[in-house]
Amino acid sequence: MKILLLAATTLLAAAPAAAQPPQAPPAPPQAAPAPQGGPEARGPQGDITRAQAEQNVRAQLGRLDADHDGVITDKEIEKIIDTIATAGGPAQIGDRLHQLMKEFGHDGRMAIDDVVKARLAQFDAADTNHDGKLDQAERQAAMAAMRGNAPRG
Repeated sequence: MKILLLAATTLLAAAPAAAQPPQAPPAPPQAAPAPQGGPEARGPQGDITRAQAEQNVRAQLGRLDADHDGVITDKEIEKIIDTIATAGGPAQIGDRLHQLMKEFGHDGRMAIDDVVKARLAQFDAADTNHDGKLDQAERQAAMAAMRGNAPRG
């Protein structure tokens, strides 16, 4: 489970655009997209700093928090999933959101700060040289670990 969380953090930090729901027609207002896992959100060598990873995770979770109270409810999750499905988005996003709620939710509520804390712990675990950033090799190793084919020593 920790490997899955680590990989999810890496994915959130490295490729957040893939996990974004499509822009909905003018339903609930959404925050303007912040720079995310693309080249503009990384350092000159493509490294992702811990602060950038936190910003990316908070921005993504903030899009799910329709009332901006710092808590994502199961109703907010279902509304996003419905929006994604209506727009023809991939069902895997809904599956990931349900997994996130299952993992962090309590009584249909999930505190954004709890998810961020867990994702940053995963970032720290992936930061094998403890320099406060994930380079390409560290991201690839975390992804390989998530897939179950991490290098064995």
